[in-house]
Amino acid sequence: MTRLEGSVALVTGASSGIGAATARALAAQGAAVALAARRVDRLEELAQEIRASGGTALPLEADALLEAGEKGPRGASDLVNISSVAGRQVRAGSGVYNATKHAVGAFSESLRQEVTARHVRVSRVSARPRLANRIRLWVPTREQSLPKGTS
Repeated sequence: MTRLEGSVALVTGASSGIGAATARALAAQGAAVALAARRVDRLEELAQEIRASGGTALPLEADALLEAGEKGPRGASDLVNISSVAGRQVRAGSGVYNATKHAVGAFSESLRQEVTARHVRVSRVSARPRLANRIRLWVPTREQSLPKGTS
């Protein structure tokens, strides 16, 4: 049994560079890898390479979310990032965890500003640990979620 056998890893930016190298390394250790990026042709090549070496790989076109938002039947798509209140309420001894959760919030807000005109809603769920298992999903209609002046 290899070190990561039975685990699954999602690698973004997997079509080249560090992302592709990371996917290869994870697959070599036994992880099944989901490969996400915009350049599908390169993802397919990497997936074939990983499979030829005995690994498991699934290429995922990252632009599909944007296309679904613009052309899909609902006229919008959703990206939900999972965070924690630890991104806003810090505790001693949790500096790295606090910093990563704060980064998820900043990334979510920046991405929301970049893709909202393309009918993609970006949300962040920041629950307290004890409440995380009690969250119910609310999916707004297109009219409830798009900024005024966009259609």
